Amino acid sequence: MLRRTRSVWFGLALFVARPAWAQEELTLDHAIELALKDNRQIQISRVEVEKFNDRLAAAKTHRLPQFEFSMLAAELVNRVHFDFKQGDLGTLPGVGPVPGNDVSVTAPRKPAFFLNGGVFQPLTQQYRLSLVDRKIEVGRRIADQQLRGKTLEIANNVKKAYYSLLQSQSALQSVEEELKLYQELDRVTDQHLLQQVVLKADSLQVKTRVQAIVYQAMTLRDQLTDEKEKLNALLGRDIDTDFRLSQMPEATRFEVDLTAARGEAVENRPELREAALKVESAEYDRRIKKSE
Repeated sequence: MLRRTRSVWFGLALFVARPAWAQEELTLDHAIELALKDNRQIQISRVEVEKFNDRLAAAKTHRLPQFEFSMLAAELVNRVHFDFKQGDLGTLPGVGPVPGNDVSVTAPRKPAFFLNGGVFQPLTQQYRLSLVDRKIEVGRRIADQQLRGKTLEIANNVKKAYYSLLQSQSALQSVEEELKLYQELDRVTDQHLLQQVVLKADSLQVKTRVQAIVYQAMTLRDQLTDEKEKLNALLGRDIDTDFRLSQMPEATRFEVDLTAARGEAVENRPELREAALKVESAEYDRRIKKSE
């Protein structure tokens, strides 16, 4: 009998958790913040939004005036020299011979520069270009909704894992309290058995219940460890990071008001906004094609 009691205590010693002061206290808001901080999918979605910002900035430059300037520099390789005798170019009535005297013309070797400039602006295409800008802006808003949808999806996964872990933690605390009760009952029953106040079957029944609770507690501990690893993976950190959950957060207005929650979901659902923006983008495609 004593050996079985010692085995129970040994099992409980293996089951005891780490001290509370050695564990990090993790709140739901902090867990969501960690999950969104370095998430790869979130970073990819943000890059897509930045791409549309760059495309919009580049498209707007097509509507602005374009200035073009060119410069040409030239120089003769050899000096050019011409000699004209009197009357080489003919004789004009009333003027006489051209030229009137012998003339020598020499072109010096000097560099010559030619400047050319122009200003161009697509005036007749301003309407179509404005439609292109609006379509790109709609594309950026679609990327924003996709980023928002991915953010909500990750936050929802973290909440599910957090509440599941919180439920397991509460169940474990309840089992630990029950175990303390039956340990005390086992101690009292052993004393009464020595005094022959209770039957041996009663003592064995209590010990069986203690062993069952120990097994249930160890199962919950394994489940708690597994759920902690999954939550750590969602947070993007080492799965062996130990922590404890804070108390249950206060319920929001949407958790207690079903009608308000439904209205908020219909109004702000990223998928619905994205679908409406895609319809708007298709309308801009039609107008752009028509403008051509």
